[in-house]
Amino acid sequence: MRILSIQLISIVFISLLFSSALAAKKNRYEYEDCLLEHLDHAKLDVASRYIAEACEENYGSGRSKVIFSDERKYNECLLDHMVGVESVDAVIRIRRACERKYR
Repeated sequence: MRILSIQLISIVFISLLFSSALAAKKNRYEYEDCLLEHLDHAKLDVASRYIAEACEENYGSGRSKVIFSDERKYNECLLDHMVGVESVDAVIRIRRACERKYR
């Protein structure tokens, strides 16, 4: 009976490890897809940095914190509006508008 319970615990533990590894891989693919989708037409380094940070916060595998809905919406706002911007002033204004709207 004791051996059976140890085997059962081992199976559950291995299953949890496997599922967390799959989730981490999925998050990594989402992060990479975010970068590929949004950096493709980035024209300014400062906009690229905001885009990369937003992708990392929403999809990065190193997330140790829970991201709140407003923070996710703020990041999505940046991702929606930073692509293709050609003015540093516009980047700053977009960031501020997203902050006022979602933070």
